[in-house]
Amino acid sequence: MSDSLDDLLEQLREASRTLDADVAEALAQTLVRRLRDEVERNPVNFTVALERAVDAMDRTRATEVCALLVHHVRQRSEPYPLDHAKKVLGLLRRKRYFD
Repeated sequence: MSDSLDDLLEQLREASRTLDADVAEALAQTLVRRLRDEVERNPVNFTVALERAVDAMDRTRATEVCALLVHHVRQRSEPYPLDHAKKVLGLLRRKRYFD
């Protein structure tokens, strides 16, 4: 399932580079909803996507994935699962992603 998260992020990035601003915005909103649903169903997918990004030292992708998590967490009615939150912070701390 993590591959679908990576695919959605890539589609979002490509749309922002190549499409008309209005079309890109509409597609971005659709993709963000799909990403939110994906993370909601299985937080492990998000953690795996972030782990791939930090292991590849892809700071851009890691930043995108974290932005999606922040958006998702703000929209949730319940706290994000603690074990997944600790894993995310551990990944970022390990690769020194805190500025």
